[in-house]
Amino acid sequence: MTASELVERGNELAAELTGITKLEYARSRVNAKIKPKKERVDELAVIIENKREERDVKCEWFHDWQGGKKTLRRMDTFEELETDIIREWERQQHLKFTGEVAPGGYDVDDAEMTETDEKARRVLEGEPEASAAICLYHDTPCEGDQCDGWDDCQNGGVKARGEEAAIQ
Repeated sequence: MTASELVERGNELAAELTGITKLEYARSRVNAKIKPKKERVDELAVIIENKREERDVKCEWFHDWQGGKKTLRRMDTFEELETDIIREWERQQHLKFTGEVAPGGYDVDDAEMTETDEKARRVLEGEPEASAAICLYHDTPCEGDQCDGWDDCQNGGVKARGEEAAIQ
């Protein structure tokens, strides 16, 4: 081969390598477009196979303050998903606080069930030994005329008695 032929073949090789590089770049762009489509096909196959699809559904808690229960409902169908008692710390969340802690108060971030919550649960479930009136505000049993109902508690408490519990 002559020197000019070698240069010509070198230029041809460079052009072919440049062409391959351009095609590989184009292929990577096409593959990047194909990848999410393949992932979606896989998701759809699972949905079709299982005959169900998981979705985020807006749900809200509805509170029955008098009954002492809360119910979680789907907002699209209003289907009842869960029912639970309203805990003492939840009762305090709607109050406007000044930043001061009342005597005998506790940290409302403590989400564990308190003794008062447990008493309220037993009253709501109609357990016979739990039928004594309980001042839920003070976490003590009501004695005599101290509390004739949650409106009349001398200390602003809530009275609960048997299945007719008046719990806010």
